[in-house]
Amino acid sequence: MDFTGSDDELALVFLYLETCKQYHVARTCPHWDPDCLDRLYEQGYIAAPGLGGRVVITEEGRERASQLFLRFFGKLQF
Repeated sequence: MDFTGSDDELALVFLYLETCKQYHVARTCPHWDPDCLDRLYEQGYIAAPGLGGRVVITEEGRERASQLFLRFFGKLQF
């Protein structure tokens, strides 16, 4: 496993894993760094963080997160 990514890249992957697949909405917990969320927003990976800790991952964010997941964790084999 390659964990040489930035904190923002790992955060995007974990947000993606927490996403409700139907609505592409992730619930953020208080432990998420608001500066990190702002950077992901500025890069276009998430919509502006909303009220109640909701974050919508954009199409670009979903694509980037899936690429990063494969880079960090590889293809899952069961």
